[in-house]
Amino acid sequence: MKTWLIRSAALVAAILMLAGGPFMNTATAGGKVALVLDVGGRGDLSFNDMGFKGADEAEAKLGVDVVEIQSNSAADYLPNMQNAARSGKFDLVVAVGFLLADAMAEVAAQFPDQKFAIIDVTWLGKPNLMEIGYEENKGSALVGALSSMVAAHYGYDKIGVVLGIEIPVLYKF
Repeated sequence: MKTWLIRSAALVAAILMLAGGPFMNTATAGGKVALVLDVGGRGDLSFNDMGFKGADEAEAKLGVDVVEIQSNSAADYLPNMQNAARSGKFDLVVAVGFLLADAMAEVAAQFPDQKFAIIDVTWLGKPNLMEIGYEENKGSALVGALSSMVAAHYGYDKIGVVLGIEIPVLYKF
């Protein structure tokens, strides 16, 4: 739950920064943002739900119009972003999650005048792209320390963890 709040706040903060930062006029009142989601969709209790929460807050707090673009498969990432950029209707195209990184790298290069943002990616380095990353390993270290203390308190010498899909971020824990 706390991770969702952090990611949602980061998305809203990113849009707020874009409104007054190097992407001036990106998310000003009346602006339009495309939110490109991965295959999880609404209700995934992860990246997509946080994207929806951030989009809802951006609409309420910034007055931007957010259009959600659902990807039904990984093959949809690139065409969804290309279509949003090609349309010329969006001030900002936001990709939610690292699974869209390869497609984002390609589309940001194809549309240098379009402004983009991506969540949980920090390695693409495109001038028209705001990368929003997290130091999730720090929170994980605290959770690990706490779980070790709780286990020791109750006389256990082992702890366990259930993780998600095998992705690079899980190796930071």
